[in-house]
Amino acid sequence: YQFTNLIKKYEHQLTPAEKDDVTPTITDSNRFVLISSKSALMKLVPSLKNGFSIGLETTSLSMIDAQIVGVSLCVNSVNGVNDGLAYYIAFNDSVIPVDTDQPLSLFEAVDMKMTPFEINPLLAILKPLLEDPEIPKITHHGKYGYSVLCNYGIDLKGITFDTMLAAYLLFPGERMGLKELVYRYLNVEMTMHQVAKNDVAIDAYYIWQLYHTFLPLVREKNILSLLTDIELPTQMVLAQMERVGVCVDSAYLAQLQVEFKEITATLTTQIYEHAGQTFNINSTQQLAGILYDHLNLPVLKKTKTGRSTDSSVLEKLSKNFDIAHLVLSYRRIEKLLNTYVLTLPQLVNPRTGRIHTQFNQTVAVTGRLSSSVPNLQNIPIRTEEGQKIRKAFIPSHQDHDQDHDPVIVSVDYSQIELRLMAHLSGDESMIAAFQNGEDIHSATAAIINNVESQSVTKEMRYNAKAVNFGIIYGISAFGLSENLGIDRSEAKMIIDNYFSKFPKIKTFMEDTIKQAQSDGWVKTEWGRIRPVPDINDRLFNRRSFAERAAINTRVQGTAADIMKLAMINVQNKLLADQYKTTMIIQVHDELVFDAPQSELSQLVQMVRSEMMGVMSLTVPLEVDVEVGPNWLDLTPF
Repeated sequence: YQFTNLIKKYEHQLTPAEKDDVTPTITDSNRFVLISSKSALMKLVPSLKNGFSIGLETTSLSMIDAQIVGVSLCVNSVNGVNDGLAYYIAFNDSVIPVDTDQPLSLFEAVDMKMTPFEINPLLAILKPLLEDPEIPKITHHGKYGYSVLCNYGIDLKGITFDTMLAAYLLFPGERMGLKELVYRYLNVEMTMHQVAKNDVAIDAYYIWQLYHTFLPLVREKNILSLLTDIELPTQMVLAQMERVGVCVDSAYLAQLQVEFKEITATLTTQIYEHAGQTFNINSTQQLAGILYDHLNLPVLKKTKTGRSTDSSVLEKLSKNFDIAHLVLSYRRIEKLLNTYVLTLPQLVNPRTGRIHTQFNQTVAVTGRLSSSVPNLQNIPIRTEEGQKIRKAFIPSHQDHDQDHDPVIVSVDYSQIELRLMAHLSGDESMIAAFQNGEDIHSATAAIINNVESQSVTKEMRYNAKAVNFGIIYGISAFGLSENLGIDRSEAKMIIDNYFSKFPKIKTFMEDTIKQAQSDGWVKTEWGRIRPVPDINDRLFNRRSFAERAAINTRVQGTAADIMKLAMINVQNKLLADQYKTTMIIQVHDELVFDAPQSELSQLVQMVRSEMMGVMSLTVPLEVDVEVGPNWLDLTPF
């Protein structure tokens, strides 16, 4: 492993601690100390009890498989000097081969009772310190460190600050890597040459320096409670969810692969028939030649690279030309096939038998969580083929009571963003509709069309639904006309009528934009800040986007904070009450659980209570609960 080799090559340039009777004082020449013996580490332990920053050098970016080859620490206080002395604790053991024949038990993994990797003697000395919640720790991407330490049966506790999460709250939208942050805010370039020369303990040292840089800013912006009460606990919940993983039905995916390939073959033949020749459908240049040169279809959009064949163009063309519709269908199936059907089986970890998706906490500027490897949020559930992907996600049969078939439980906030819009705006008509338990889209349709609820048509409800959800994203008359396929003048009339019936919603939107124009940022109810630098831009498109972003952040960002608090509370209950149920997936407003039948009633009651009780609104927070044998075939509970 390259870092271990670097230590061996350059360790003569580090200050050894083996023979020191006392902790070295801080000087430029010995700020970084190499520790490779038990005796030297034991002398460091008293200083570590005051708190420290920590970084891990590992063999892999995969949290489940990563093994530790060394730990870097920067102590809170050395001889009364609160300036940071960094240590690198080198593990001399070779990396342990992993036995993949025996998958981990789901519950042993989540309870952290399984130690698949043998613990190093030096790591064993650190274990009680790492698990002591009273010793403050500072991390960067603590979710990763927590999970890797779990591989050794170590339950990391006491993280009081995480520089990546702090940077995310302070500078949303920027890159959050340690090297990028150190370069931007400490004016230091962390190059490999520098590390090789003398700074083996560099990670922990600069995490410590960033902590002292960011803490005053966090306090100044009044987001310390957002960090400590929401983001840090969410980090631990996500790490636990990632470690548990989710099971997929590989046999079903194999069948789906055959089915989807047959569909694409049929679509390919039909596209060739319409084109009158064969060509590479995946080549946008060849497709453009067929559509615009050979078939003489109208060119609706041009880009720097030529005539566009993107989805928006094909959608418009498909109304009059079958080949455009066929190409859209082909692309949709191909994407599902390559992104999920072929990929999901390859993502199954051989040791656990599960997929361990990554939940990303520092990507979306609104505070929403995202996922990757695989991206569970992008599964298109509005199409029949997309829904079939969800069917592949199943409960972990081998880990539950064999006498009671386990189930997937989905709990989804009901129209949370509309409820927040009603609450934040204080609009009496919308509040009354929610308080009376009415179907909000039918109620909206009745109000804006001046008809009784029983007289609302499907078209009225459909239009009202489009406006309800569009308003959250600052939809324009042009956008609504595109969504509904109606004239722009008719769309404008619908929006104007909507605002005349819900005047406080319009006032809320206008006030939000004015505040953003004045301050250059907006914030959620928990103080999450989003800069909107283009809010006063002279260009209409940039300004309009910033205005929509400001409104959306107030609503969607607050909904994201509610979801995080709900996840924290639910996970705490699952662990405290020793449920066998595990929380395995989070997508937007939905939580998904892997549960034994024996816990179902108790689980649903608990999750309902925790999710609905997160925040007191002028309208009730409601959840919808569904249960089934997989993530698709769900029925209301």
